[in-house]
Amino acid sequence: TGYEGDEFGAGVVLYFMLSKSTPFLAPTPALTVKKTMEGKVNLNYGCFDHISQQCRNLIFGLVCKDIKKRLKGEDILKTDYMMVYRGSATEPVLESSKFLSSRKKQD
Repeated sequence: TGYEGDEFGAGVVLYFMLSKSTPFLAPTPALTVKKTMEGKVNLNYGCFDHISQQCRNLIFGLVCKDIKKRLKGEDILKTDYMMVYRGSATEPVLESSKFLSSRKKQD
């Protein structure tokens, strides 16, 4: 679709918001690149102890090395995490079909 990096980046931002760190943090830029290319995300830190399995699955689905397996926009909205928590938002929820239709017109 051309937006695969958007989902990956969203996963990195979500990871950062929850941990105040990046999923591929390393002592050198070269090692950071290596860890990023390996695509292994570690949630075995204390800051993730209280994070639900649904949220963990969302992170793994977004920060997935294999583009074909990585969650896409519509799939993200259908995850258990989004189905449970998106209804509690204080802002009105825009139907994803309307958003995706308008996005396609802009491209």
